[in-house]
Amino acid sequence: MFTEYVVFPDAMEKLEKNGIVEKIKKIIPKINHLYGAFYDDDIFNMLKELEERGYPLDFLDNWKNEEWEVKYDNEIIKKKAEHDDIPLITGYLASYVLSPEDLKNFKNFGFDSYTDFIGTVGAAIKQISDEKSYDCQQGFISDKNGIRTQIASNMHGDPFILITDKREFPSKDPFGNNIHYRPILNENKRNLHMYQYAENELLATLLTYIYQTKFKSDLLEDNAKKLREFLIKTDINVQRNNYLDDSSRGIRWDFIAGPIPSLDEKNIVEYTDKEGKPWINQTNISYGTQKGYKVYIDSDNNLLFSTDINNDFKPKKRYFTIYTNEIDDVIKGMFLCKGRISKSTLLNLVNYSLSGEYEKDQKEYYDRIKENTVKR
Repeated sequence: MFTEYVVFPDAMEKLEKNGIVEKIKKIIPKINHLYGAFYDDDIFNMLKELEERGYPLDFLDNWKNEEWEVKYDNEIIKKKAEHDDIPLITGYLASYVLSPEDLKNFKNFGFDSYTDFIGTVGAAIKQISDEKSYDCQQGFISDKNGIRTQIASNMHGDPFILITDKREFPSKDPFGNNIHYRPILNENKRNLHMYQYAENELLATLLTYIYQTKFKSDLLEDNAKKLREFLIKTDINVQRNNYLDDSSRGIRWDFIAGPIPSLDEKNIVEYTDKEGKPWINQTNISYGTQKGYKVYIDSDNNLLFSTDINNDFKPKKRYFTIYTNEIDDVIKGMFLCKGRISKSTLLNLVNYSLSGEYEKDQKEYYDRIKENTVKR
């Protein structure tokens, strides 16, 4: 299944209390065949199997529409139910851990409707399975206030950042019933996929941001004491490179040269050169051979990534955002990410950014920029 779901905390607590979560953990290896596309024949066979095993299907007559409803940030967003939702909606997933009698007695488990119960159990199976899969990847995972941040790399060593909003929002299933889980919407996800060797580019950009905005990084305070403790605690060998020797590629020290262009509230570049043209630093983050992300600081002081690399006064379209409260987590992620840049290179960038040499270099650079730019 391609659809992701999140179970609300109170419902997950009910499932744990009733021993359902423990059952789920035991059957995860048995549901690998449920990952992928579903066709009409698959659905027919699934329903036939449920009927033969004694699971009720008459509730499907109450199908009211073909949409999920999620009240997301005071806006009702509707998402069309897909074939991939069928194993959850029909109770096929729930049947792996609960008997027909269990499902019929949904009120004994603290749920108000049959569809909410089978959906919540199915969503818990999918959520726990996904988390188990994520944990197998080398990288950084953080869950804070319902926001899940994952920083890792793919099989080629290309780093990526995936930030998912898993907060609880009032939701309804396609039967029109209130539910204790919800599908994760496209609006709930932020993805930043980078090209191989881009860890140093992103880290240098973050260090530039910290210097430029005077951001107080808890991780880098006191000569990066907490970062160094984190590297020791997580047993990161800063001398080891996971893939190729990055010395042959040439380290992009120029990416640590600021400043990062700032945008106004309309996401338009704030500064011009003396000829009145937009001033945009050439710093970007590699993605593919021709494409890249241009990095800006938006009017709320967050890092805005855009695929619009044109040098003009048009609003820059936001592709991805790193918020100020995510800066330290992303720095950690660059070290935990199993990419192609050695950790010693990344640590050298941090050490340089904390040195007097860096301060001197940046002052000279900023002074030159200041002489040749004007705020609109």
